[in-house]
Amino acid sequence: MNKNRTTLDPKHRSWAPGTGSGTGRAFRTCGPEMPRAVPPSVYESTELASTYLARASPKSQRDMLLYTARTTYLCWGHLAAAVRDGKNQYLKAFGVPSEELFTAIYRSQGERPQAVRGLQDEWRLGGPRVVAALDPSPFPCVCDLGGGSGALAKACMSLYPGSQVTVFDIPDVVQMAKRHFSFPEDERISFCEGWERMDFLVRGHFLRPFQGTHTGI
Repeated sequence: MNKNRTTLDPKHRSWAPGTGSGTGRAFRTCGPEMPRAVPPSVYESTELASTYLARASPKSQRDMLLYTARTTYLCWGHLAAAVRDGKNQYLKAFGVPSEELFTAIYRSQGERPQAVRGLQDEWRLGGPRVVAALDPSPFPCVCDLGGGSGALAKACMSLYPGSQVTVFDIPDVVQMAKRHFSFPEDERISFCEGWERMDFLVRGHFLRPFQGTHTGI
């Protein structure tokens, strides 16, 4: 991103500061603070934008930002009603029953991988530190419950290559992960719909409900 320069109409440069703090922050992030060597008619991405907004960046948060814009932001749009009614507003925001959290999150075939890619973005930043803090080195079998695409499992493999990691999630998410996010070159990471006996459990970003009684955790 930072290598691409785009012409910016001078009238936009004078208009942006008066449109409110949100637009101002966007312009500051995406390029209006330009080096003196850059002509005033062009702009380029700042280091912050190149790090967290560029798709190719190893620290990119692009998919998480897209997910929050399409899902979380819609919920905030019904904040007043949520406070007034004392309950979430999934039905108004997404057209799904209020008790069906994951139906709201995974409400379409397109939204499901978008949500999981967003979680991948988060684990890119914090995954290695989380795994190092947990220190699963004494345990040969590590299980990530609600692990989505296996991003945390991949972080675990990078620090503890001797481990075997099994990612557990609901069936629809597991099937989607196998299609879009699995690591066929790494036999140490596997995906499972259900439960097995495990030596060490890592809870994923959120705990999803499984039906029935399970033991061996």
